[in-house]
Amino acid sequence: MAAKEFNEPDSPVWFRTGYMHRQRYEFASRFVKGKRVLNVGCGPGYAEEILLKYEPEKIVSIDYDKNLIKVLNDKNRNAKVFYKELNAEQLQNIEEKFDLIISFENIEHLPDPVKFLQALQYVIHPEAVLLISTPNALHYSRKPGGEYKNPFHIQEWIFSEFVALLTPYTKSLQTMGQVVNVQEHAFEVIENSLRSIDSFWLIRLEKYIRRLMKYPVPEFHYLPLLTDIKAIDATTADEANTFLFVASL
Repeated sequence: MAAKEFNEPDSPVWFRTGYMHRQRYEFASRFVKGKRVLNVGCGPGYAEEILLKYEPEKIVSIDYDKNLIKVLNDKNRNAKVFYKELNAEQLQNIEEKFDLIISFENIEHLPDPVKFLQALQYVIHPEAVLLISTPNALHYSRKPGGEYKNPFHIQEWIFSEFVALLTPYTKSLQTMGQVVNVQEHAFEVIENSLRSIDSFWLIRLEKYIRRLMKYPVPEFHYLPLLTDIKAIDATTADEANTFLFVASL
């Protein structure tokens, strides 16, 4: 299993990506009411706060991080939420069935994503739905002209590859993505302008502080990344920063 990529709310990286993370769970809310939900790779617990507003019957959230699960269980006071230590590739060890499986930003961390997809059959009720997201490799590890690589990701996919991966294990796929919105393009221009003013004392001070914090300056962003969730297909998929698919199982 790859090292854990942990996006803690209010952390520097969360400032950049937090909107996108929360947006996915708000999207998931339309599927939640009255359902038994399995949240795979739950992270620090903000997802359950969002989902509980939409009246699920039950939420079981799993993560392989033992210490994280202990912290979440110690803090949990909601009778509808259960946190369990479990590897996503071992779902057959859960003796329950679910109507909704959520797997956001998790599959790219798995050594054997096929094993995870195969294990879904053990935990689903008839007509179950899978909500799954993963970064578009064209915006990350295979970004043209770039050398970006997330050290926590074992593999990333482009649209056709991700569709091919999921198709054998799903009855149907609704292909959607998080697309950078028009406002964000203006923000990017502003941010790049700020970075170009290297002589400006405030920018230089910020960089100095971040070096002291041992937080890499190139990874810091002054503004959050804003996206819209849209339907995509093979002709428009390259626009998506992140794929967000709805699959019937």
